[in-house]
Amino acid sequence: MTMHILSAGDGYVYYTNEVATGDAKRESGRELGDYYTEDGNPPGVWVGGGLAALGVSGVVTEEQMKALYGEGLHPDAERILTEAQAQGKTVGEATKAAKLGRSYYGYSTDGTDLSAKIAVGYTDFTKVNGREPGVADRRAIRTREGDRAFHDAKGRPPADKEELGRFITAATRPTQQAVAGFDLVFSPAKSVSVLWGLGDEDTRKTIEDAQAVAILDTVSYLEREAIATRAGTNGVAQIDVEGGLVATRFRHYDSRNGDPQLHDHLVVANKVKGVDGKWRTIDSKLLHRQGVAASEFYNQRVMDEVTTRLGLATELREVTPGKRPVVEIAGVDERLTGAFSTRSADIKKVVGQLEKDYRAAHGRSPDAVARIKLAQQATLETRPAKAHARSLAGLRAEWATKGTKRVGAVTVTNLLKDARAAAPAMGSRPGEPRVVDVDRAAREVVATVSEHHAVWGPHMIEAEARRWVQKETSLGPVPEGTVELITRRALDTDSIAVTPPAPHGSFEPLTRRDGSSIYEHKGRMLFTSTSLLAAEDTLLDAGRTRTIAPI
Repeated sequence: MTMHILSAGDGYVYYTNEVATGDAKRESGRELGDYYTEDGNPPGVWVGGGLAALGVSGVVTEEQMKALYGEGLHPDAERILTEAQAQGKTVGEATKAAKLGRSYYGYSTDGTDLSAKIAVGYTDFTKVNGREPGVADRRAIRTREGDRAFHDAKGRPPADKEELGRFITAATRPTQQAVAGFDLVFSPAKSVSVLWGLGDEDTRKTIEDAQAVAILDTVSYLEREAIATRAGTNGVAQIDVEGGLVATRFRHYDSRNGDPQLHDHLVVANKVKGVDGKWRTIDSKLLHRQGVAASEFYNQRVMDEVTTRLGLATELREVTPGKRPVVEIAGVDERLTGAFSTRSADIKKVVGQLEKDYRAAHGRSPDAVARIKLAQQATLETRPAKAHARSLAGLRAEWATKGTKRVGAVTVTNLLKDARAAAPAMGSRPGEPRVVDVDRAAREVVATVSEHHAVWGPHMIEAEARRWVQKETSLGPVPEGTVELITRRALDTDSIAVTPPAPHGSFEPLTRRDGSSIYEHKGRMLFTSTSLLAAEDTLLDAGRTRTIAPI
């Protein structure tokens, strides 16, 4: 599960123009509903525990998205305004009835127009060449327009590629806008998508049902652990919400390269109703803090649902050398997962070149932070223009042809059979759940987290505990509640709290549902470990030690 920000104003347009139409750009003059009926794309639907307060359900319309995500109003604002005015209310009174709390804050739009010039360059290229610009074309256009903008702003040419790159990055950064929502993208492992795309109709429907259940369970997890709002001066109080989140879900079938990639966009509105009855924005810090843990929760749930429903097992596969192995369906031919991962292959190729350029410019390899930025840059540079939306039946026929060319018709036909044959060998479903050494697991989890962080919150331990359980599940089933046991043991026994206790107690009515004070924000506690403190002491002692010939 990944998370992206949706801007207020016209930020929702991407979702009605492309996301709601299977990531294909909507042609001028076509209604959103045309794609649902003509191209076989399933319509977006309302999701979340906060819908009861709004009275909406079922299929979402473009007008509802415009009202909620574009203007921060009730999804049925048009109807509410009409009815209110028919009852003799003034325009102001009618508007108030349709508002969900305060309007989105309006930021200044002053800034560079380099992004617009680059966009015009892409459009001109398409008109002249009769095709969308490729990766090299896009980079050349960005460099050309950026070089011109740099000269206009500085009165000189850039000193080198590094200076020009920094300028383009800063100049194309979008102006500050209010947050209207959060786009959560749920995508299972590639082996699941391959099995879904090449399997028979029963297999496809089973996996789609498993995906739907995993997403709904993750929504419940988010509402329980990551959704709150803030009240008081500077948001000093963190309070519970009534019902839960308000969101729309869009189901998609393929990647931008046309490979099978079952995934759903869950567009969460930045509007929740507090327990005090007032509509406010989501506490985004808490949501972002729980993002990784929620992602691991989804990964575990979707894989559990798929393997249980189809009688399959999981295994660990090393996709990228030097990085953590990923959990995949055992028995699914790796040649197929590789053949249908062209988007990842394109990104890795560009990342390799960007890292090479980085070493040439800086004289050293990029660190972890720089690698993330280079990966983000490569993702944008390799993002192709998606073809017109196609029916699922047409896509499945195309995938079957490609898969047959890669591994042969027999392997494609027996894909599910071979995967099921691998299950007993992996020691998966048969028998009772294995006994898990919680103490050992907790130590391993803390040790792993310690390698990447000096301090951590409960959400980091929980996320790593879910990864540990997923790894163990590939060897056989584990008892329910194991993640919670490991997390609690890792925090209580193997971690040391470094956050001071709250200076005040908790008392009614200034508490949340769990009894904690509204002034003690969830997830604020930080922990470390004895090994890290010992290492810190060693460094400090060494730094204070004076010798005749210091090194």
